[in-house]
Amino acid sequence: SYSTEMEREILTIQAGSYSNFVGSHFWNLQESYVNAMEATAQHKYFGSTQKPRLVVVDSKDGTGSLSVEGMHKKLSDVQKTPINDTWLGNVNTVMQDSHPKNLFLRALDDAEDQYGLGSEVSIENKQSIIRKVSQKISSIRKQIINSNDPHNTKALMDQVKILEKEHLILIQELERMMLRKTGAIPNPSQDLYDFKLDSDVKYWSDYMKYTLHPKTIFPCTFNSNHDCPTNIWSSGSNPDDIEEIFDRFRIFSEDCNYCEGIQVFSDVDTCFGNVSHNLLLDIKSEFSRIPVHLYAFYGPVSKNDQTYNTRRIINLALSMILMKENSSIYVPLSYKDWSISDFPGINMNKKNKYQSSSIFASAINDLNLQNLQGSSNFNDISNSVAQTQYINICALETCLPWNLDLFNRSLPLQAMENIYALTPNLYREEHVKPYGSFSVFRGIDPNNPRKESELRDYLNSMQFPSRSYISYTPSFVPISFPRYFNDTGYVHKNEVSNVVEQIGTCTHLQSTPQQTNNIGALIHAIEQIPLDKLVEYSNLEPLEAKEIVNILENYRENYI
Repeated sequence: SYSTEMEREILTIQAGSYSNFVGSHFWNLQESYVNAMEATAQHKYFGSTQKPRLVVVDSKDGTGSLSVEGMHKKLSDVQKTPINDTWLGNVNTVMQDSHPKNLFLRALDDAEDQYGLGSEVSIENKQSIIRKVSQKISSIRKQIINSNDPHNTKALMDQVKILEKEHLILIQELERMMLRKTGAIPNPSQDLYDFKLDSDVKYWSDYMKYTLHPKTIFPCTFNSNHDCPTNIWSSGSNPDDIEEIFDRFRIFSEDCNYCEGIQVFSDVDTCFGNVSHNLLLDIKSEFSRIPVHLYAFYGPVSKNDQTYNTRRIINLALSMILMKENSSIYVPLSYKDWSISDFPGINMNKKNKYQSSSIFASAINDLNLQNLQGSSNFNDISNSVAQTQYINICALETCLPWNLDLFNRSLPLQAMENIYALTPNLYREEHVKPYGSFSVFRGIDPNNPRKESELRDYLNSMQFPSRSYISYTPSFVPISFPRYFNDTGYVHKNEVSNVVEQIGTCTHLQSTPQQTNNIGALIHAIEQIPLDKLVEYSNLEPLEAKEIVNILENYRENYI
């Protein structure tokens, strides 16, 4: 069971579409670890109900098949309010198509069905329900033919539309029952089946295995007076939204015995950066002593939309300036510069958000491993890489899959081969020593003590402040993870299905003088924006807008 140290809880906030893609992979990885290690339910990241201590922020149309209560939508769950015969006004039924579930989510539904899908009784019951719905549709259609009231006719037609949708879903459920009975649809708990997630995922909820608390998901109501609200910084400052999100965060914080840390996954090239900024102000006001790790995600420039690119740069600059000061570490992350050769062990399409987000999730999951195993905590990570509050902009690097055979003692850690920077504008250079670093090596072969000893000696010889964590525990690959591993990687496969089940990984977090490259690129981009556009898109006064470059210049000087 967990020790007292292990029971210190960690709270998480996710804000923005891409951050939620990363979050879905992260929580699936966490759940796989807990299940594999048979950990207790009272988990650092999961509450006693085995639901993540998590607040998710996204746009109203960004949750896919999830409802705001964190449950996957079912048409049969929709409450149908009977028409009040005493009401003389018009009655309109408004229906919105929900994102259809993919095979993975449908299989999860089938596996969790309390009546035992595939049994003769449940199939017969389903057939009976289908007949009743069909009869109801026929009955209403007859009423439509005989109706002389246009308002009543419209209401009856809307009822038919609802019932027809339900009828279709019931038929699909019956088909799955029959397939389940014959074994054609597998159980998603068995890692033997490819659910084609690499090509079918559209939303981050399409591969989410875990259950969410009813207060976890918050759909933002953006300002409607902009042509592209999610791309404008000021759209993320709705005070009612911020208050409601923070109230939800407080619900999870009050469930903690001792909150050890807060981690934030945030899109920073959209207004979600402003949402996170406003939340951090409230968090630092009430939880000033708790370390905050902020992972700042952003995408590439647009080839055709210069307005989008201008807003994107402004959002990146404001996010860094405003959130760096309220975070223990601020980690910029982007897939924009990745190439196929950077990850030789996998075949990945970086434009596929489902695939690229898994790389970030794996690295962040590695950083959290030592928290789960009780060897260190959030403060240890922060203190290892951010020696002062002035150099807390950090860089994240990873290699997956990784193996001790890839270890090269002739190069320092910041230049070790086969590790790729997930933070843009950083280069692996031997002569540039980090100010501080934190590294994790997972899946070390316990039968190879010589190489493990060499690795420990190598890490102890670092000529800069560093902390390292070596574990025999591999990264357990959930069935929801991309199937992009190739034969050149160091992986453990299922002997029957040949599906990858475990991988070794190496992750390195550092504060480095090379952040001057990252900050300098941002300064150069900001300087190209006319002042009137800077004022318009940032919602700042002219003097405040001019200060953006000066503040970034001060940040860059801290790393020289």
